[in-house]
Formats: sequence, C-alpha cells, structure tokens
Amino acid sequence: MRIQPEVDTVNIVFVGNFNPKIFRPEWFGGQDLLTPGEVAAADIEIIHPEIAIFSVDWLKVWVDRRRFILVTSEPPYVRLQDLVARTFGECLYHTPVETLGINRSVHFPVVDLKTRDQMGNRLAPQAAWGEWGYHLPGTPEKRGGLRSITMEQADPDDRDNGYIRAKVEPSPQLRIGVFVDINDHYVVGRPDETLGCERAVATVTERFDSSLKRSAWIIDQVMALAQEVGHG
Repeated sequence: MRIQPEVDTVNIVFVGNFNPKIFRPEWFGGQDLLTPGEVAAADIEIIHPEIAIFSVDWLKVWVDRRRFILVTSEPPYVRLQDLVARTFGECLYHTPVETLGINRSVHFPVVDLKTRDQMGNRLAPQAAWGEWGYHLPGTPEKRGGLRSITMEQADPDDRDNGYIRAKVEPSPQLRIGVFVDINDHYVVGRPDETLGCERAVATVTERFDSSLKRSAWIIDQVMALAQEVGHG
C-alpha cells in the first residue's frame, strides 16, 4: 500500500448456526487450536449461551447464534486462515454455514482536511446535489460532505454467488484520516445443510491470500486518490 495505514485489520466471518457457549478459550486449547499460554492469558469479555467474546494477544473471537468472527490486526494474517480452517475443517465440520466473508479494513492518514474533502468530492461530487451541495464543506468546526460511499462488484471471479463491497468513510479513529473497508462475500450453503461448512473451509483455504491481495489493491486505489488530490 502506498500510504502506511495506522490501523490494518483482517477478519473472517462465517454466517450459519452456532452454539456460542462452547467457544471458550479452554475449548480451543483442548483442540490444540490455541497454545496453553494463550488460553491462560485470554481476556474473556463474556461467555453466554447467546454470545461469546474473548481475546488473546493476537486474536479476537466473537460468536453469537448466527455469526462466528475471528479478527486480527497482527500479521502474519495467515494464522487467521489456519485457525478458522482447522476449527471447522477438523473439529466442527457438521456446522451449517451459509455465507462467509474475508474482510479487510484500514484507517490511513491524509495530509489535511482539505485533502479529505477533495477526496469526498471526487468520490461523490457535491455538484450532483445542486445548490445545497455547495454548502456542504462548512467550517473546520462543522464539517460537511461525504459521510459514506459503497461500491459493489457482483459475482466477481468464478464464484456462483457473492460480491465485493468497498466502503469509504472519514476515519472515526484518526484525527484526519480515511477509513476503507473491503467485504469479500461468498455464498456457500443453505440453512438446512452442513455441506456449506466444507465449502466454506475450502473457500477460505483457497481464496484467503488472493482475497487479501485484492483488498490491498482496492485500498491502494483510494490511497492513490488521496495522494493525487493532496498534491494538487
């Protein structure tokens, strides 16, 4: 990426039917998915029949009845692929899984508010909003302009179903920055079947690396715009 992000996060999301209360650090340790040290040092937010949330030094696990989410901001990101593939390929292979996402989000800085405003105007021209659009930039204390925009590519590559969505917003974490979120979405099964789990594991195993490279490429296009308008 041409601008170093201050935050770079990768997550894998499975959507299906899950039993949150089993997803304790001890269960992951018992399956040799986490080390004894990681299990002992785990920070447990909640373990409940409806939701489970805990963290280890490089990983956050978030599970409810419909979603299983692994999140990391620490490379090598391949650890995320390995963990989800082993969890559902070796241990929970009968779990119904309907869709999955291989997702990446970054927060990167820009040189000033003018640059961020110009980026917003290029992505969503204010002129399209008529006379009102010209009043959007406002003052440094009261900003106006683009709040969020999402682009979608439907059924990319050779998948039968799914999409890639790229969202761009002002960063809520940086004083002057841009947030870009890439959602690489796959449909792998139906609610009444377990074959989706096998497809989901195969998809993550086969597509994880190429998905992250493509996400980085998309993010780089937004960064290129930041550099272009910042130097203009």
